[in-house]
Amino acid sequence: MTLHLSKRSIILFLLLIPVFLPISVDYFTTSFHFYRLATYVSIVVVAVRFVLNKQAPSLLTLIAISMQAWIFLATARGGGDTSTALMSLLRLSIVCLVFDVYRDSLTTLIRVLMLHCEICVYGNFLTLLIAPEGLYSRSVSAYGVSQEWFLGVDNYFVQWLFPALVIAWVYNTYFTKESRGMVLSIVTLLTEFMHGSATGIVGVTLFLILMVVPKAGYFFTPIRSIVIASSVWLLIVIFRIVNIFAPIVLKLGKNLTFSGRLAIWDNAIIAISHNPVFGYGVLTNDEMVQYLGLSSNGLWTGATHCHNQILQIAFQGGLIALLLFLTVIVLILKKSINNWPSKQSQIASYAISAYIIMCTTEIFIFPVMFVIFPLMYLVLSREEKGVE
Repeated sequence: MTLHLSKRSIILFLLLIPVFLPISVDYFTTSFHFYRLATYVSIVVVAVRFVLNKQAPSLLTLIAISMQAWIFLATARGGGDTSTALMSLLRLSIVCLVFDVYRDSLTTLIRVLMLHCEICVYGNFLTLLIAPEGLYSRSVSAYGVSQEWFLGVDNYFVQWLFPALVIAWVYNTYFTKESRGMVLSIVTLLTEFMHGSATGIVGVTLFLILMVVPKAGYFFTPIRSIVIASSVWLLIVIFRIVNIFAPIVLKLGKNLTFSGRLAIWDNAIIAISHNPVFGYGVLTNDEMVQYLGLSSNGLWTGATHCHNQILQIAFQGGLIALLLFLTVIVLILKKSINNWPSKQSQIASYAISAYIIMCTTEIFIFPVMFVIFPLMYLVLSREEKGVE
């Protein structure tokens, strides 16, 4: 592994700490408020750098920050968990602004992103090997005692592993040492199959298959890929045509209620229809259960979120936040079409498609998962201009 250490890359690495910080570090440093402090420092530094550079924000940055700002306003308006909503706004802003500040230093940016991913993925894989039953545990009121590793509970792994996989393939397109990206891809895949979630297995496997199958780009064009992914989402969540997915679902050890998610989705859709414009903002777990936990068996305390990223955004920020999020996807899709069939456009199309499919059964609460959007937007924008 060759490290290109410079003052610029070291600063960038530090700025991205609150984005990539593993949940275990946050857990063990809670009393020091390290995660919160790192967020404050990073947002101040990156905002000052942005102003000093006299740069205009990218369109994606404007839209993404507007989406999260709207959710924050909805939270304040409804008297929700404004502290968590503010942290989410600041961390997403760091993700987007870092890409704007370093837009002319793409190779430095990719190298630093790759290093962060390697630390997270390899560190987590090591804890899986030395502590198969969990590195530590904690009690969560909604779910009981959890077994956790470097990246937290296994359901959270994908929020670091999937961006790492995308970054690894972007890295391979820019540098000649492809072995580094391939090793990271292999360890990512192994981690998911050893101790990942069903959602993570589907997303990681789907992306890798599309990337490695020869001539996949001839059929799975950007539009076809997004249409197929969106159709899967609609068939399962809205139309409830789930039997056609039975072989995959049962193979993953799940049932056709998606572990009780059907009832949660019903409750979420009803709640959204009652407040379609503003949404409810970010709520505490107990408050979320009141909206989502009602079932034929009583109130399920595990219904602390929508278990669906699209519904979660609509629940928190109404259709306005959802429209802004979908606009981010459309921006990247448009650039993928313009650059097709380049390797970068394939990475972007297949990453977004896998993301949409994973959105069906999970939410992504950590800022690292959003990295794929400004990354692909920047890579494709530079490719459009013919800039390496």
